[in-house]
This record gives sequence, structure tokens and C-alpha cells, in this order.
Amino acid sequence: IGMLLPIVGYIQNAGDVSILAQESGLWRRLIQAFEYFGIPITLGTLIATSFVSILLRQCFFYARQIYSIRLRESLTRNACNLGFLRYLEADTAYHDREASGGVVNSLTTELRLAIDAILAPIGIFSYAFMMAFYIGLLLLLTGPVTFAVMAILGLVLFVQKSLLSKTLKTGKQYADANEKMSTFLVQRLGSARLVRLSGTEDAEIADMRTLTERQRASAVHMKTYIARAEVLMEPLAIGIGFIMIYFGTVYFSISIEEIGLFALVAMMRLLPALKAVVQTVQGFLAYLGSLSSFERRLDDMASAREHHGGVHHFDTLTDAIRFDNVGFHYDNNDGVSALHGVSMTIPANRMTALVGPSGAGKS
Repeated sequence: IGMLLPIVGYIQNAGDVSILAQESGLWRRLIQAFEYFGIPITLGTLIATSFVSILLRQCFFYARQIYSIRLRESLTRNACNLGFLRYLEADTAYHDREASGGVVNSLTTELRLAIDAILAPIGIFSYAFMMAFYIGLLLLLTGPVTFAVMAILGLVLFVQKSLLSKTLKTGKQYADANEKMSTFLVQRLGSARLVRLSGTEDAEIADMRTLTERQRASAVHMKTYIARAEVLMEPLAIGIGFIMIYFGTVYFSISIEEIGLFALVAMMRLLPALKAVVQTVQGFLAYLGSLSSFERRLDDMASAREHHGGVHHFDTLTDAIRFDNVGFHYDNNDGVSALHGVSMTIPANRMTALVGPSGAGKS
């Protein structure tokens, strides 16, 4: 819409560029730009310039979208593969200690939210760059009014501060609720027969309802704070726009074209960009708990990586496998040995069976 203002002004003044230059500083800068590139100012060149500018913007916007999609999915794929690799490299004690449901939650739900948190600063920088451009444009038009608007915007951001801190807190609660629910669900799905044989269906259903209710409540609280920020920005945007129009007309004698461009830039570009910054920051804080959870999972698996201390290369088994007074205990079993003083020989080129009751230590 802003691109149409020079075209409208040109038509209203019957193409008299000198009159437009006398009435508007914006037109003086526009004439200088056209002269710099050696382009005559006609209705056709104004329309063509506007259309080409919009077309270039849309091409850039499309390329940005495609790149963003590919980047997001590549990050998700790489992080998921890394998490699975570290899980396989972890020692047996880690596998026994950590519930599989928590690992599944980290590599699915929390991973997606973590990627959102990782990419959020890029979005914040993008919108901040747009805001800087629009503020620069407004300063060229009317500096005093723009400074007043910037002061008001600072006040708006200060008001949003409490909502941002609450969003961070509820985001961490939401990530914790997701992990507990996934852990419970995977465990019960793997032992459904035991639940039925034990007759504990009612108790398990009650526990599931408690976990899903906690998950729902955390999600509602987190998204409520995000919605509040979005709702507050709309009336603030309109109110600031009206204030700019009033002061620009009454105190600074701005032309109607400059007022129109000022209002369009401020209300349709600058303030929506500010709104997007606040929403992106809130999204980052909301999903920061998921990012921290996923990073903690990767660090735990890396610290539990099994170290292979053997130095001899194995070619083939020629004689036998011998166990001489072997013992073994699980890390989570308070030092109680699962095996103690076991000695045996497994000859090469023969089949040997280990026979014994469940829990005897065959594995």
C-alpha cells in the first residue's frame, strides 16, 4: 500500500514533479533516487518500479521460506540421529537407569520444540532488522514524532516483561509434564498384559489422567500468556498510530502523503514487527525448557558412553572362551553381585548352551 502513495501523488498533481518536490521531502528523495539510476519519472516507471520491488520481495520471501523449512528439518534429522547414536553408545547402566519413555520423548516431542527454541533467535534478529529499517525511514520523515513513538514502544516492552517471565516458568513445567507422561505411557504399553493380570487397570487409568491433566494445564497456562501478549499488542498498535497522526498533524505540520506513509509504516509494518518480536521471544522462552531437557539428555548419554579398553585385535576363535573366577553386578543393585566366582570354558567350533532358571545370571 505504501508503494501506491507516490503513484497517487503523481496522478493528483498531473505529473508535475516540481510541485511534488516542493511539498514533500519524500518526493525530493525519490527524485534523487530516480536521477541516480538515470530513470525518467513517469507514471509507467513509477508503476513498474513498485511492481518490480514487490516482485523481488516475494521472491526473497519464498526463498527464505524454503531455506527455513530445509534448515529446520535438517536440524531435526541430525539431532535425532545424534541422540540415537549416543543412546547406543551409552553403557548398560544408563539403559537400566533411564526409562525408554523419557528417551522417546526427548527424541520426538522435546526435539521438535527444542529446534523451535534454537531457531527463535534468528527470527528475533530478522524482525529486529526490519524494525531498525522502518524506524530509520520514520526518522527521515519526522524525527520528533518517531522519538516519541520509540519511547512509547519501550514502555510497551516493559509492560510485557512479567508475561515473558511467566512464559519461561510454564515452559519448563510443560517440558517436565511431557517427559513424565511419555515415560509412563511407554512403560505401561510394554506391560499391558501384566496390568491386566494384576487387575490394576483402574489405578493405571487414574495415573494416566493425572499426568495428561498436568500436561494440559501446563500447555494452557503457557499458551495463555502468549495469547495475552498478542491481545495487548493490537490496541497498543492502533492507539500509537492515532497518536502519531494527531501530533504529526497538529504540531509538526506534516503533509497528508507523509502522514499516510507514516501511519502505514508504523501501523502496518513497525508495530506488527514489534508484535512478532514479542511473540518470538515468548516462543523461545516457552520452548527453552524443551531445549534444556534435550541438551541434558545428550550430555547424560555422552557421559555414560561405554569405553572399550581392549587393545588386542580379534581375528578368530581357535581354542576356547574361558571365564576364570568372574563376577558381575549392576550399578543400580547396591553392589549385590549377580554373578560371583564363575569359571567355565566354552570350546571353539562347538555349540554350548547355558541352562538355568530365570534370574540365575545367564545373560
